[in-house]
Amino acid sequence: MDLYNAIISRKTVRNFENRPIPKDVLCDIVDYAKSVEPLEESIGIGIELVECSRKRLGAPYYIIIFSDEKEGYAQNAGYIMQRIVMYLVSMGLGTCYKLNSSAIAKSDARGRKRVISVAFGYTKQPTFRNPLEAKRLTWKELCIVKQEPCDNVYKLIEAIRMSPSDFNSQPWRMVVYRDSIHLYVCKKSRFKKDFVKYVDIGIARANLDMAAENQWIDITKRYIEKMENKGGKRFEYVISVKHVTDNLIH
Repeated sequence: MDLYNAIISRKTVRNFENRPIPKDVLCDIVDYAKSVEPLEESIGIGIELVECSRKRLGAPYYIIIFSDEKEGYAQNAGYIMQRIVMYLVSMGLGTCYKLNSSAIAKSDARGRKRVISVAFGYTKQPTFRNPLEAKRLTWKELCIVKQEPCDNVYKLIEAIRMSPSDFNSQPWRMVVYRDSIHLYVCKKSRFKKDFVKYVDIGIARANLDMAAENQWIDITKRYIEKMENKGGKRFEYVISVKHVTDNLIH
């Protein structure tokens, strides 16, 4: 299965085997996690891999992102973590996002805030599913369609649509043209901790970028000030993806 199909087919796993992952594989995971290019280089982060008792925390391993609380930190953490998650999935491991766990430290040795963690490990459960079985809003429910999107824009919409979010809240919305997507996040949050929706939009942005990379879709990402007011009272502008065209067949 290629990365694009893995993105839209990934399934959350909650039952893990108490089977150790080889040390060299764990080292590879840590090395990859630390190599992921963030959205914001200026935000200090810490990444830790924790081995623990499955009976105590429900999974044999956790990977955790800690961050300085600067503007954009939650979105940055979500973006990095989703790239790590897809790397774990590519290794045949099950994954489950967890925002909170009382047994994991709330901050690291440098005082950076715990933003998000992912439980992972071997599992007997399927790690993929038919995308049609996923409980998601349809792309037309998530999009204001100004023009019918080209095939590659539709692929990017689908990567965003199938992104995991806390309690499946799906806080992203899009204004869509034939060759562009303007991405928004819902202003009203269903959570007491408002940063959660920004973690989710970071996850969606990671899926967008990985889908473009895997499908050889050239994109230009821009922040367009005039789009800030297009979301009205309900939606906050995030980023635009411009100049998307279908791949040419020669």
